[in-house]
Amino acid sequence: MPCQKSMSFWRLSKSRLEFTGFRAFSSLLSDEKKRDLLDERAIFIRDIPPKTPNIKEKIREYFSSFGEVENVRRKGADMMFVSFRSVESAKKALKQKHFFEGRWMTTLPNVKKGMWRGHSCKIKVEDVLQSMSEEEITSYFSKFGTVTSVDFIILDPETLKRKDFCFVGFSKMSEAKKAALVQIHKIGENSCKVYLSTSKFSAVENTKEIIVRSLPQDVTVDDLKEYFEQFGAIEKIDLICQTLARPHTTYAFVAFQSPCSVEQASDNLIHTICGKKAVVQKSALSYPIKNGHRKLFVEGFQPNTDPEHVREYFEEFGKVEYINKTAIRPTGKTYVVFKSSASLQHVLQLKEHALDGCNLKIRPVSWKRPMTLTEMTELNGREMAE
Repeated sequence: MPCQKSMSFWRLSKSRLEFTGFRAFSSLLSDEKKRDLLDERAIFIRDIPPKTPNIKEKIREYFSSFGEVENVRRKGADMMFVSFRSVESAKKALKQKHFFEGRWMTTLPNVKKGMWRGHSCKIKVEDVLQSMSEEEITSYFSKFGTVTSVDFIILDPETLKRKDFCFVGFSKMSEAKKAALVQIHKIGENSCKVYLSTSKFSAVENTKEIIVRSLPQDVTVDDLKEYFEQFGAIEKIDLICQTLARPHTTYAFVAFQSPCSVEQASDNLIHTICGKKAVVQKSALSYPIKNGHRKLFVEGFQPNTDPEHVREYFEEFGKVEYINKTAIRPTGKTYVVFKSSASLQHVLQLKEHALDGCNLKIRPVSWKRPMTLTEMTELNGREMAE
C-alpha cells in the first residue's frame, strides 16, 4: 500500500524526524504540502558580495557547515536561495549571523513573496542628497500620514557623512503603502526612489541594541563595556575588527537588558570613546559573532609570516578550529578560533605574545553577561526536556 511504502522514506531519530528520499516521497504529497516543505528547507540570502568568482560553489561550501545543501540558485545580483536536505539544517543557518568574503549577509526564511511587505510601516528612500535634512524629509512625507521617524546611517562622526538612503517610518502600514505607491518622488530639486521596506525587522520597536561605528582601531570589549555601562546593564557586546577592509574599519554591537538604556545611549549621535569620536545609533538587526566566546583577533604579524607557524603557536594553548590564513600575509591580522573557550582564556592569561620577532596584540571580540544560577537551572531543564 502507498502509505506503507512511504514509510521507507522516513527514519526516526531521538530528537526529530529526518527527511530522506524527498524526491520519491514528494510524489505522494499535494502541491501545497510540497511547497510548504520546500519553503521550510530553504533560506533566502541577501547582501552577498558582488562579483565574487565561483560564488555558487563558495556559498554551497559555506552553508554546508550547517547541513547537507541540495541546491543553490541566484535570485539577483546580491541575492540567493539555499535549499538544505533537512528543515533542521535551515533552522540552524537562520539562527546564526554570517560574515562571508569580508561582508555581512542577511538570511531570511524562504517565505512567500511579499509576506514581510504587508507588515511594514516603513519606506526606504534612495538617492537622498547629503544636504537634505531630516526636517525636509519629514515635511515632504507628512502629506501621506504621520511620520514617526527618519533614520540615516551615519558613516563619519566628524563630517556626518551618511549613506545615500534613509528609512522613513509612519504610524500606520496604510500610510507607508500610500507613500510607496509612486516610485519616484520629487523632494525639492532632487528625485528620490521610494520602496516599501520589505525587511521583517522594519517594524521592530523597543530594540535593546545599538550599533557603534567608527571606533578606534585598538578598542577592546572591556573599553566598550566600561563606557556603555553608564547607560544601563549590558547583555552582550560583539566587536567587529575587519581583517581585509581598507581603510581599517572597527565597529561594534552592544545589547542592553532594557530598551530604556538604548534610548539613553542613542540620545546623542556622537560619543567620544577612547579619545575618538564614534557614531551610536539604534540597531534593529544585529550580527552577533559566530563562536565569539572562542574567537580572538590577532594583529602584528610580519607580512611574510607562514600561517602554519601561527597555527603552531596557538596550538600550544589548545586545539585550534580555524585560522583566517588569507588575511595574514596582506594585512598582518587574522582571527583565531579555538575548539573551547578554556583555550582562549589560557591565551589571555599570558600578557605578552611574540612570533617571528614581532610582538602580537591579542583581543577577544565578544563579551556576554554570565548567566545567573536561576538561568542556568532553567536552561538545563529545557535541554533535559528536549
